[in-house]
Amino acid sequence: MALALWAALWAGLMLLVLAATHREQQAHVRQAAETARAVLLARLAATEHLLSLLANDAPAPHDTLHVRAAHLQKDLPFIYVMGRQPYVPRAARAGYEKSLSLQYGGPVRIRDFHPPPGQQAPWRDARYWQVAPERDYYLPLTQTAPERHYPARFMVGLDLLANPIIGTAVRRSLRSAALAITEPLTLSNGERGVILVEPILRRQSRLTDNRRDNLAVDGIALIALSSERLLSGVPLPADISVRLAHTGRAETIPLLAPATAETRLARLSGQLFGAPDARLPLLRPDFPYRVEAQAPALPGNFEAGPWLAATAALAALLAAAIRTLYARYARARRRHNDPQAHAARTRRREDALLEGVGDAVLIVDSQRRIVALNARALEMAATTRALAEGARIDEVLPLHVELATHGDDPLADCLTRQVRIPLPAHAYVDTPAGKQYIEGRLTPLGDGALIALTRLPDAEPGDARHRRDERLHAHASAYAQSARASSLAEMASGIAHEINQPLSAINSYNDAALSMLEDGDADPELIRTALEGSLAQVERAGHIVRGLRNFVAARRPELVSVDVNQAVRNALLLATPEMRFTTTHLNTRLSSALPRVQADPIQLEQVLLNLIRNALDATGSQTGWGRITVSSEACTGGVRVRVSDSGPGIPADVLPRIFDPFYSGKPKGGGMGLGLTISQTLIESFGGALYARNLAEGGAEFMFELPAPRFEEPPCPTTTPQPSST
Repeated sequence: MALALWAALWAGLMLLVLAATHREQQAHVRQAAETARAVLLARLAATEHLLSLLANDAPAPHDTLHVRAAHLQKDLPFIYVMGRQPYVPRAARAGYEKSLSLQYGGPVRIRDFHPPPGQQAPWRDARYWQVAPERDYYLPLTQTAPERHYPARFMVGLDLLANPIIGTAVRRSLRSAALAITEPLTLSNGERGVILVEPILRRQSRLTDNRRDNLAVDGIALIALSSERLLSGVPLPADISVRLAHTGRAETIPLLAPATAETRLARLSGQLFGAPDARLPLLRPDFPYRVEAQAPALPGNFEAGPWLAATAALAALLAAAIRTLYARYARARRRHNDPQAHAARTRRREDALLEGVGDAVLIVDSQRRIVALNARALEMAATTRALAEGARIDEVLPLHVELATHGDDPLADCLTRQVRIPLPAHAYVDTPAGKQYIEGRLTPLGDGALIALTRLPDAEPGDARHRRDERLHAHASAYAQSARASSLAEMASGIAHEINQPLSAINSYNDAALSMLEDGDADPELIRTALEGSLAQVERAGHIVRGLRNFVAARRPELVSVDVNQAVRNALLLATPEMRFTTTHLNTRLSSALPRVQADPIQLEQVLLNLIRNALDATGSQTGWGRITVSSEACTGGVRVRVSDSGPGIPADVLPRIFDPFYSGKPKGGGMGLGLTISQTLIESFGGALYARNLAEGGAEFMFELPAPRFEEPPCPTTTPQPSST
């Protein structure tokens, strides 16, 4: 009886121990599987980004590509081979084969490889290679890097498009103009792996059976990954096996094999409870495999001897055994609920989620510093994560609103009002590749904001183009109205003599009539003539006044806080149609740290546009290419803007009178001579000054300075030109 009780207690204790250990091992396996899945997603995303750069960059020289690939393999050892494979039409086949034959010192032909159905590819078996028949086009294997992976000579010329193993993914990529992943295959070194393919396109975004559309393909970029090295460098337990399992058929890709042997006690625990395993969701929609992990029922460091010895004194030590079991179980729970491990898992899931978003996504804090961003945002800004995180978004990916005024700052509105802000249709970002129009939204996140941006295609949709044209038309109308008002203000001084003449004539006629009446023998006919002349002059003066009233509607200047650089960009945009058909280069040198000034934004743009147009007229009068430079800088007291050109300059006799009303240095009929006068008056109404001078190297320069309140910068250079006229 005692023996039976002892045996029952021993069996119960062992079952409890095995059950607790199995649960711990199950959580251990699950965590390892999640880590492996996060690493695979990150490495596939990194490969996809590298493939996109390879497809979109200009072809690198042969040696340069091998140096880059060898450098990449130090950081990405799972990459087996990479390269750009050309599109070869039928007419170019002979030249292509001749070029490769000269390169390798022997005949090279475009060939097909057809292995036996259902077998792994025996790449080195010459029986399955044959010369490719005539086709409309080929995608032969031409370039692979690094050099040590160059597949000798026997694989050069393989038509990837016609290959039954790789061709399916290549055709899918060409039709969709997007990334495609092959089914698992055997690489030339015998390892298992997959190949990522992306087309290299010129004009079209889709490859069809139409031969003309085929001309849009320059080739394909491919990167082969070795499945045996996809998890290299990842600290996973040695007793856990990891594989990729197909979701539609019984096919697996081993990634990590266990290095320890299974003990008898582990086999017994597996028979009782099953082997600990984990099956995670689909890895990617275009790659129907999921991560599966499995481990022995007991960890490799599990020692059975102490437990078996403890059963000899089970009756006496039952309480101690229970306490030991409870302590072991508590330690397992603490390890499972470790806050740091949980935070690390959460961060991995958040990073994977962020990278899975199709838009460029950035998270900024209340100071506009970037906290996190995904690969698409890095690609749009053409930078690295180390440089971007912690920097201000205005330095990494400046966000602008075309033809903006003082109130167009969506990020400031989102951070201040804590509401979701959609970007207007005329928003764009400055990137190393140039201006990119975008659409998106800004969502508040406590003390920061989440920014999601989608790049608009170069050919904007009709509704977006319509809204942009309406914005441009409204801005141009406001500019025209302001120009008319300013012109009237300056014309008043220039046409004062026109009104003074009829008034003087009226006075003369009336004096003559009074003198005749005082003489007593006045001739009625002469008095009538004098009064009629006076009335005619009154009508003339009234006609002048009515013409001025009809010329312009009343408009009060509105001084607000203005970004000078934005005003420069708006003026350049308005001048774009005039510059499109000229032989003038435009250079801009805008300082990135300018204070805001108090001015009327429309009138400030009017001044800038007038100076730019004058520079265009000056450079248009010379043969060859001209140059216009628009620059801005900060100095003590405010902001300075320069507009210089490479034209003939301002004649010495014209320079002192350049700002006089109705004085023009242009040919007869070229202008009224009011543009610079109006510009000087507007700048002075903002509290600034406008200057003109000739440059020593040739050409003219117009410069104005505007004050900025509470502004402290190094003093202006002492070479500031003096006003040529007031």
